[in-house]
Amino acid sequence: MSDPVLITPAWQSTKPDDPTRPDLLAPSAWNAARLLTGGNVGDVVTRDASSPTGAIWSPASGRASPILGFDFSSTTTPPPTSSQLRFNAATPAATTALYVRPLTNDGMDAYWVLMNVAPATVITLQDKNDHTLYAQFTTSSAAIDQGSYIEFPVTWKANGGALLNNQGILFYAATATGVSEFRKLAWNTTIIPLAADAAVNAEVPLWTFAITPDLLGSNGLALHVLAWGVMTAFAPPAGSRQIKIYFGAALVARVSHSGGGPVPWLLDGYVLRASSTVQRCIGRGMVTGSDFRADEGAGAENLTAPVSLEVRGSQESTPTGATLEIHGVLLNRE
Repeated sequence: MSDPVLITPAWQSTKPDDPTRPDLLAPSAWNAARLLTGGNVGDVVTRDASSPTGAIWSPASGRASPILGFDFSSTTTPPPTSSQLRFNAATPAATTALYVRPLTNDGMDAYWVLMNVAPATVITLQDKNDHTLYAQFTTSSAAIDQGSYIEFPVTWKANGGALLNNQGILFYAATATGVSEFRKLAWNTTIIPLAADAAVNAEVPLWTFAITPDLLGSNGLALHVLAWGVMTAFAPPAGSRQIKIYFGAALVARVSHSGGGPVPWLLDGYVLRASSTVQRCIGRGMVTGSDFRADEGAGAENLTAPVSLEVRGSQESTPTGATLEIHGVLLNRE
């Protein structure tokens, strides 16, 4: 896990701590918070329920600019003219800023392409005819609009042969590839029983997690949920006991058991985003020595709003004790 994100409260107390009131939050504790500490240049804040502060720093997702054409100028002072790109030093290794006029040498206004280059992006400059003549830099902060040109604060990364004065060059900017789509969203290791006096045939939510819009924000993202536990020795006197996973109103996986216990059970399910209003669900349920069941269906939840993922239990008659228990839940985004 990356560094937790800590945010300072806007209001700071001027009152001293009161040692006679240990039940109250001390002003010093309130003031000791931090303002967006941790992380690296270019990182973004990501919601993470497993973080002690509810959010972590994560690398920005990878992205790249189109290849743009400029003319290199060996002049080391701004402003660049025409379609020029200039360094602020005579050599790439000594360069700490690039000056670029946002008009390419084929007449395109590339202003927003350039201004959207993020910190920690690698900029590659190459002679248009010779790949051995190149220089690479990493942006150290955001692009700066200087009026007639754009300035990139940079650090040197690598270079080959020297770029030629007044020669056409290729400009390409690419961020790091970023993090995998895989994220551990939630887990539970506390035993959760279905109460013996739970209403007959009522599906009781035993474990719930809110899937916020960002977690399934693009097509192809999926949730993978595992839940397991025990069908206890307190079998219902008639009928079965069931455990199910739901994504909103859509059934993902289920299993039922009408025999004795204790016996382990397992649910394994996936929810795949097809669109903002269509999900594909597949799951399986197993009980040792008894049922194996596969379920496939479609969800129709609106993913622009939070959706509840739930593990529910039910019983068809009233037992003398808790008839089933959840022993673990693991939820990942893939």
